[in-house]
Amino acid sequence: MIEPKFDEVDRTEVIEWYERECGRRLKPIGTKKKYLIDQGDRRYCMLGVREDWQYKEYWHGIDHEVIVNRHVWNDGTLIIAIRHKDGIDIYQGPLMPLILNKHCLSEGYTFHTIVKGESLIVKEIHGYSLLKIGVAKSTTYFRKIWEEVKDNPELMDKLQSILAS
Repeated sequence: MIEPKFDEVDRTEVIEWYERECGRRLKPIGTKKKYLIDQGDRRYCMLGVREDWQYKEYWHGIDHEVIVNRHVWNDGTLIIAIRHKDGIDIYQGPLMPLILNKHCLSEGYTFHTIVKGESLIVKEIHGYSLLKIGVAKSTTYFRKIWEEVKDNPELMDKLQSILAS
């Protein structure tokens, strides 16, 4: 069975964890939810994947706009989240090494990472890695409930009325 991609529930969990643990309020930049900005105008590129127990190597990509607008992303932060069965590992590092080494990335500015201890190594760029900054704990039970509710308008209406009361 193929696991679904990192989704909006996962992204929301990571953003909430980051805001709580790092003291930064994040909001999306434009329509792309993986690009965020905080109250101090610092930019974040948040990427996420689901754990693949077979390969343990993850594929990611950043948009051309980030590469060509590098002056805007000068002090940008790269956050990569890896969802596991019981939580989400969160890694962080500077975005600029990725931008400066764009010639090392695959077509479409894609790259691969692999977990080594508390680091997430970017395979295409020698010496570049992100550090694990924490784990967003989430229960499998809540996720199963959400998966059932989100695609069922009737259940969603009931949930909204419960939350509103």
